[in-house]
Amino acid sequence: MLNKGPSSTSDKDTFFAPAKRLSGEAVSTQSKNFDAPDALRILIDSTPEVVAVLNEQRQIVYANRTLVAFARKENMNEICGMRLGEVVGCIHSGETEAGCGTSKYCIDCGAVKSMLTCLGGSAVEQECRVVVNSGEAYDFRLRNTPLQLNGEKYIIVALSDIAHEKRRHALERIFFHDVLNTASGLHGLASILPHLEPGDTSEIEQLLTHTTRRLINEIQAQRDLISAENDDLKTQFAYHSTGDLLQSQTNHFQYHDLTRNRNIVLNIDDPEMLVWTDATLAGRVICNMIINALEATAPGCSIILRARRTADQAVIEVHNDGTMEPEVQRQVFHRSFSTKQTTRGLGTYSMKLLTERFLKGHVDFDSTPETGTTFRAFFPLQEPAEI
Repeated sequence: MLNKGPSSTSDKDTFFAPAKRLSGEAVSTQSKNFDAPDALRILIDSTPEVVAVLNEQRQIVYANRTLVAFARKENMNEICGMRLGEVVGCIHSGETEAGCGTSKYCIDCGAVKSMLTCLGGSAVEQECRVVVNSGEAYDFRLRNTPLQLNGEKYIIVALSDIAHEKRRHALERIFFHDVLNTASGLHGLASILPHLEPGDTSEIEQLLTHTTRRLINEIQAQRDLISAENDDLKTQFAYHSTGDLLQSQTNHFQYHDLTRNRNIVLNIDDPEMLVWTDATLAGRVICNMIINALEATAPGCSIILRARRTADQAVIEVHNDGTMEPEVQRQVFHRSFSTKQTTRGLGTYSMKLLTERFLKGHVDFDSTPETGTTFRAFFPLQEPAEI
């Protein structure tokens, strides 16, 4: 049976792309234009890329076996009439009655933007990131080619999964950027030592110790993030006091470049409050929260690091006075998204990945001009009961 997708929609029912759809009968008629000889269909079905043809309403009128299999369907007719975001399971495709392309989040979607450009007559190559209903994020590269057939506009879509490519590039950029910066700092400190009197080296020795510790931490952090994405990160849970966790991270930033003209204000309701967590991974989450806040804070200003208790969770919060734009807030936990230079971008993604997949907690945030920006990590107070 042909899938017509959401019905009874008009172009008034959208925040972005046109909402109107063709009827199932009209889509079926268009689909017949793309009936391919057996040999050609076998060729198209054998490619690992998704290949689809969309009509002017962005509905699927043809799909190869790769897309049908991705959608976990038996045949092409089950997805004809649907839009691409609905087939892949984008979390925003069901937020409006009109479906894919019509929610307020679709304004920032590279896939929808490229389709609209293609309908204007231009071939387009565009990357996009899609978060699906399971919570997973996919990175795709779309190659859209315009087609005119029997007086009607179509888009030929070739879709490739580039998640591994994006992840590898992002990790390499961040790793080499951070390690080179720290190593340069070590070199600079070492070059000063020969010019100092024997009794004047204590401060430089402290800085050298801190900087080498920071270099080791950066290497271990990259190792742990790769292990987390491969789902083979080993955890060591125990009870730890929030006071120790937060003080440890505050000490870590004592000589950090970001705190040269900025302050960290520590505010702990109960320093002896215990949380059930892996101290190393929780430290990485808190460290990323602090870095994120410091980078958004003007020189001469402060961030607030605090801990409080709810009924069954400890909440670690980091607050700064800055505000994120709405389009930034919508993508802040996506892998390698960043408002900063291309050498950054996995900090907030790492917070969510480590906390929610490995630390039995969750993260959230709010950001308004009135209250500033606060990121929160929630950790369990007690060891979960065995099931």
